[in-house]
Amino acid sequence: MEDLKLNSVQFIDWADRYLNGELTIDETTSFEKLLGSNQSMFQKIEEHQLLIDAMALYENRQKVKTQIQSIHNQYEAELNEAAFRQSNESKIINKVREIRPFKIYLAAASVAVVVTLSIISGYNLFQTKVANTGYKALKRDLDKIKKSQKAIIKNFNATPSKEESTTERYGGTGFALTSNGLIVTSYHLINGNDSIFIENSKVGRYKVIEVYSNSDADISILKIVDVNFESFGSLPYTFSNKDNDLGENVYTLGFPREDIVYGEGSISANTGFDGDTTAYQISIPVNPGNSGGPLVDEKGNVIGLISGKQTENEGAAFAIKSNCIMQSVDALKNDTSFSKLNINKKNLLKGLPRVKQLKKLQDFVFVVKVYNKNQ
Repeated sequence: MEDLKLNSVQFIDWADRYLNGELTIDETTSFEKLLGSNQSMFQKIEEHQLLIDAMALYENRQKVKTQIQSIHNQYEAELNEAAFRQSNESKIINKVREIRPFKIYLAAASVAVVVTLSIISGYNLFQTKVANTGYKALKRDLDKIKKSQKAIIKNFNATPSKEESTTERYGGTGFALTSNGLIVTSYHLINGNDSIFIENSKVGRYKVIEVYSNSDADISILKIVDVNFESFGSLPYTFSNKDNDLGENVYTLGFPREDIVYGEGSISANTGFDGDTTAYQISIPVNPGNSGGPLVDEKGNVIGLISGKQTENEGAAFAIKSNCIMQSVDALKNDTSFSKLNINKKNLLKGLPRVKQLKKLQDFVFVVKVYNKNQ
């Protein structure tokens, strides 16, 4: 077969047939040869796959919402009927109190169903969110092809050692969870990779492994495995378990570039992307590389973990609330190796000027470098 030549309309038709396995063997060979010779077309077919997955996710999500609404409507009808039959006001109130926990459970269950449906064709929750609705996870992508196409991305200067993988894929941020070598970061940053290092100017460079992950909350906990590591020293901050107020001043530290970068703003919404109650929306400019960085209030409490931003609005970023971090800590304690895990309860940042807070805090914030031996 001669070399395949397609215009833009023909390419879309061939791409659909290719992804659906409808091409003949000869057609498949010619089409793959065309993709291999044209990087832009190869990228277009990846984008086309993302579009197909996004459409499938949207269709499934709409079905789930309809089912959930039907359940709520049915239960509300039963509640109204029960209330009508009872003449005593106190009995009605007791009935409502009995129903409320079930409704909360139902809402939580509905979220879990939606999350499950979002894992389509091998894409994780956050990849699908990016394709579907303008949510952008904030890991620095260091693939060689994408580095040449996106000027915002910078490679790291450090040269991998023999123990490290040959290809550095992503960069982001993490911060100390405990003084004995536990670090918390974003799940989407380290997912699917087999070699991870953390470093900053204070502690140097250490290899870490993942010891706990929660993909739904986008949280991972890492542990330093270097025998020469002793301690980070006493952490100067604490973790808040309560929701902070709308308009509160907050700030973050992260690694969207080689040097640590400070950003400040305020809590602009008590929910995250698409009404997510486990996250805040914040008015802090963030960029690829900020993923996994701490969100800190004026008193020096860590109140969240930076996760992503809205692509349509550069001023809208999102942070997972710190109570989700604490839930991950509680889950990790179920492992006997971490049953005595202790979280710092003494805040050394409270009352300090911002500049002095930053000087203490930055020693416990790290660049996270992610590698893959198979690429």
